[in-house]
Amino acid sequence: MQNPEEHSPRQSPLSIPGEGEASVPPRDIIYGFLNYFPQAVFEIDLQANFRFANDFGLEMFGYTREDLAKGISVLDIIIPEDHEKARARIGQALQGQLPKPNAYTAISKDGRRFPVLVQVNPLMENGKLVGLVGVLFNVEKYQSLQETIKDQNSKLMAIIQAIPDIIFILDDEGTYIDILTTEEGLLYLPPSELLGKKVGDYLPADVTEKALGAVRLALETGLSQMVEYCLDIGENRKWFEGRTAALDHFGGKPNLVVFAVHDITRRKEMELELVDARNLLEMKVDKRTQELEATNQSLLQEIQERMRAENHLDDSEARYRALFKTAQDIIYNVDSEGIFKSLNPAFTNILGWDNNEWIGRSLFELIHPDDLAKLKDRVYNPELIKKSRIGIIRLKTLNGEYKLIETSSHVHEKNGKVEYFIGIGRDITDRRRTEEALIKSERMAAVGTLSAGVAHEFNNIHTSIQGFLELALMDKTIPPATKSSLERVLKATRRATKVTKNLLAFAKPEKGDASPSNLNDIINDVIALLKNEYASQGVSLTFNASPIPLCLVDSAQIGQVVMNMIINARHAIMESPEKIIALETGQKAGRVYFLISDTGCGIPKENIHKLFLPFYTTKGEYAKPASPLVKVKGSGLGLSICNTIIQNHSGEIDVQSEIDKGTTMTVWLPVLDYAHTPEHQSSVKLKKPDLKGRRILILDDEADVRDLLNNVLTKSGCIIEESDDGALALEILKSKFFDIALVDLQMPKMDGDEFIGLISELPLEKRPACIVITGRKTEGFENLADIPAHVVKTIMKPFDLSELFSSLVDAAEARDGWGGAGTNE
Repeated sequence: MQNPEEHSPRQSPLSIPGEGEASVPPRDIIYGFLNYFPQAVFEIDLQANFRFANDFGLEMFGYTREDLAKGISVLDIIIPEDHEKARARIGQALQGQLPKPNAYTAISKDGRRFPVLVQVNPLMENGKLVGLVGVLFNVEKYQSLQETIKDQNSKLMAIIQAIPDIIFILDDEGTYIDILTTEEGLLYLPPSELLGKKVGDYLPADVTEKALGAVRLALETGLSQMVEYCLDIGENRKWFEGRTAALDHFGGKPNLVVFAVHDITRRKEMELELVDARNLLEMKVDKRTQELEATNQSLLQEIQERMRAENHLDDSEARYRALFKTAQDIIYNVDSEGIFKSLNPAFTNILGWDNNEWIGRSLFELIHPDDLAKLKDRVYNPELIKKSRIGIIRLKTLNGEYKLIETSSHVHEKNGKVEYFIGIGRDITDRRRTEEALIKSERMAAVGTLSAGVAHEFNNIHTSIQGFLELALMDKTIPPATKSSLERVLKATRRATKVTKNLLAFAKPEKGDASPSNLNDIINDVIALLKNEYASQGVSLTFNASPIPLCLVDSAQIGQVVMNMIINARHAIMESPEKIIALETGQKAGRVYFLISDTGCGIPKENIHKLFLPFYTTKGEYAKPASPLVKVKGSGLGLSICNTIIQNHSGEIDVQSEIDKGTTMTVWLPVLDYAHTPEHQSSVKLKKPDLKGRRILILDDEADVRDLLNNVLTKSGCIIEESDDGALALEILKSKFFDIALVDLQMPKMDGDEFIGLISELPLEKRPACIVITGRKTEGFENLADIPAHVVKTIMKPFDLSELFSSLVDAAEARDGWGGAGTNE
């Protein structure tokens, strides 16, 4: 094989022109250029011996120019199995046939084998065929690239199978470029009918505006955007949460957006059922890629295809990274032994751990001991391991708590063996707590309904007992000892009445019986009950009372708030070296306040906003193992009821706390507005019960209550008729005139509301003034506008006889005022 320097400068390595043809650059110039060419270029003579090879080709096969000068044949660089094919292709090329590039297995000087593609053309000099000229490509790197792409696509497909939500790929105009989902039931139309269409072609205008706004912001800022919207799909209304992330295209300006959509319908339904909604966010990710199709029609197309394949790999990785980073659920990759290989940022957001510190550590270290055996049985079971399943495990957080994680995983195999797992983990801790809270709430609602019913029955009983006692005490001839006993029974009955009111307050807390009260007096009464007991326990209970104006409050309910807060403070200080509970009152900016401070364990900042939630309690959670407080568990209702009471009094509660230093709770209440308090809320002035001759109709289903009212009013000179049936009482009113009707609201056949409504249809001359008698504040009319004009008073059971007589006098005066009294004929 000749060295290029041995040829005449006028000869060309590609073809030598004949006489009269245009001259070409000297051979050494062309050879020098070919030495910079990034592929192997060669010339062979008619016997297939090399005449020339550029530097790249010599380096590819490990030969030197000295080796070339000694003579090397084409067959020396091709394995023996390909010799016959090579001879045939060389013969065809020498005969003028130009075959397509041919694949061979090459062999270098040191014996290394690798795949190559070869393209040759005839070599002419002075119009005469002298050999062949060709280009040789090493395709070993291309095949390795294809393997890498195939493995990457396998991983991406595994994630697609593990995530059951929707991923849209949109361009900057909102056109559907790709739709990746295993939940087609959440779409308006199948993916095949959406692709190429725009978001606005199918979605409502408001949803389209939100979606396109998020797409534009993601492209302009490069930051992830989130939108929330609802759609009517079929007969169901669905809520969705979408998150966008821009995709970089080959290092240029991004023009595609990943739009990850998650169905949050269940969360929205929970938010509607509970005031304290959780932002428990649900998002799953779905990913699907297209396989590369390579064509190899020419050497130039081969080079372009390889570049496209490399760029497509970068694009696929960019999509995967965007999904990996924006997912709100944990995406994890663990090997067959449970060792973490990769973790996305959601791992830190949910559990608090630094995800980089857990790469290389075992998943089993985070799992609750009670869940570990069950998980290992599944992981090492050959039948279960290949199935993508959803399970729930408890994972340990950075602060030592455990969170409920719903997992979905997919196994990746290679050569029949498990290589790794790819999975999704969703935090369902708040969702589970919400479900439990709903169950508790339903149970407490049932208890509240039962409590209200029991309180109503007790009120009827107390009314009879209290009324007959008052009636008996009116007898001036009873012995003093008997009178004293009756007064003690009456006092006990009134105490029982207060217990019943508390039962009703539990069933449905209300503002109660408000009266001008001094907070200092209320607090002193509570301290008097607790001070001696707390002193015996080593607890210092102090009170710094400042002069403050009156408040319009229910003193019993405010006393309950003070009591509950002091008891909570006592639990907080039981393991503190200093056991001090300090109370203080004052006024500021037109409001009065009382505060309760303790030197206890304090409350973590992240838990302060949960203090007034129903069923939320931390009693006993942070106690030392040997402490008796470990067994103390709260119901989670105390502070919730306190907050409701204070809100019903137009007030608010402020909480300040620091771990290991203590907590201060400050209750703010409005000052009494005297301008809107007639005669400073003085007690009702009793009216003389001059009711002789008045006709009164009594409607009540309790026989004892009817007997009491009949007895008392008959002695006062009233003419009485009574009934326990609203329909019968209505017929009596149609036939006879009555000044007053005493009406119980809760009746078995016709309730009092309906009866009072029917009275308004009677002619004025037949219409009595009505006094409502009820055992529940929640019964009756929703607001003042609903109360008919002929209802002049409402009396709560049990009532004093003085209150009854005062109300009857008011009713009689009102009836006389509108005239139209009829006769009984």
